Amino acid sequence: QKAQAIGVDMVAIVGAECGGHPGMDLVGTMVNVGLAERRLTIPFLLGGGIGAGSQIVAALAGGAAGVVIGTRLLGADEIAAHDDYKAALVAAGERDTALTMGSVRNTIRTLKNQTTAIVTALEAETPDIGIEALLPHVAGTIGRRAYETGDTSHGMLSAGQALGLLERTAPLADIIAQLEQEALAALARLRPQARISRQEAAQ
Repeated sequence: QKAQAIGVDMVAIVGAECGGHPGMDLVGTMVNVGLAERRLTIPFLLGGGIGAGSQIVAALAGGAAGVVIGTRLLGADEIAAHDDYKAALVAAGERDTALTMGSVRNTIRTLKNQTTAIVTALEAETPDIGIEALLPHVAGTIGRRAYETGDTSHGMLSAGQALGLLERTAPLADIIAQLEQEALAALARLRPQARISRQEAAQ
């Protein structure tokens, strides 16, 4: 809403399910799309846990101009990450993420690993720990090594709850084709309901 008020042309909104930074309030994606439809007049994109074609249809039906997809596309062959890194994401599910760094007002959702366990414990022991004490564990250089080596045990590796929808690695074109097929199937499910509604309205 603030972005709209200062003249921004378009915004991307991500819900609590997203990988990376979902904000401090952790408002879910479905709530966000309902609020955006009511409160925004500028176009908006919706993200956060989106990894199926049916979700794209739902977002568009809610007024979004498009969607933001991150985690689901990390399995694309074109992503320049180690095969073992991608394999770890494929093996993970929607319950295999952790929220940390809320103590420094920079909440992040990442793949659960040794680093998230350490940071969770540190934040619990010292709620006002501060970023300097966390940096030896959360520095971006540590995470980058996971992409290069495939060792996902350390680093803050952004991943959302759409991990449950990441079932295999594939070329990007194949992933997009699957999303398109799922979206068309979702639309087909809606058509009979639309016909019934029109008939009821006519009566």
